[in-house]
Amino acid sequence: MSAQAPRAHPGDHPPVLVMVEAARDRWIALCARYRADAISLLETKNSNGAWLQVGFSVECCLKAAIMKKERFNRWPSRQAEPNLWVHDLEILFRRPGIDPKEFDHANPVAPALKTVPEWRRDHGYSLAKLPWKHARDICEAAFGGNGVVEWIANLYRLNI
Repeated sequence: MSAQAPRAHPGDHPPVLVMVEAARDRWIALCARYRADAISLLETKNSNGAWLQVGFSVECCLKAAIMKKERFNRWPSRQAEPNLWVHDLEILFRRPGIDPKEFDHANPVAPALKTVPEWRRDHGYSLAKLPWKHARDICEAAFGGNGVVEWIANLYRLNI
């Protein structure tokens, strides 16, 4: 008789979604996935969806950078590091020492660092139509030639 797998209960999450033990590679993979989603959504003129995915991509990139800089081999628990369990890009930028408000304005990434922190998770709950130009601008700020994601990836040698 073969052993059966335990039954899932409501509220159980698949292991992939449990981020407590997430490795840096998982954050990098999520960053790339959200970036691809954002670009696809922008191309189909889904500005609200694109905006939301851009923020998640930057968030995952920052979390990978934090893991690398602080030499974490797993993501800290919410109890140990509650400030890392946020969707607030300004807080996450400051953790590795990046302050978008005090950044050198002569650096080519500076304009992007002014735009990207405008993203807020709660924007995803709005039913209002986001202008396509705003979504395009944040996509460019995150993923363009002088975009934040590429800059962070280069700074921390992340393969995104």
